[in-house]
Amino acid sequence: MTGFVGVLRGIWISAAFSALLLVTVPFQILIVWLAPGLQHHLPKFVFATSARIMCARIILQGSVSGKGPLLIAANHVSWIDIIVIGATVPCHFIAKSDVATWPVF
Repeated sequence: MTGFVGVLRGIWISAAFSALLLVTVPFQILIVWLAPGLQHHLPKFVFATSARIMCARIILQGSVSGKGPLLIAANHVSWIDIIVIGATVPCHFIAKSDVATWPVF
């Protein structure tokens, strides 16, 4: 039974995450075009909602400096690192150059 429940949970998480992106990505495109100063708010909401969908428990230790620009260099443990960082810090992500050769991205 555990295997079946795990499969159902995976399907639910995938469906919820897909629905979240289908709804929010068009709005983000409009925000970038029409009000670029507000472009940080929706991604943080999407990352935080994604973390909730996956039942990720985020524990912050310390605080992020609010002064000046900030560079976060993350040695990724898994793909969920992006969701956790995006949910806690307003930021932009920069991909490695080899991502440009991937068929979808």
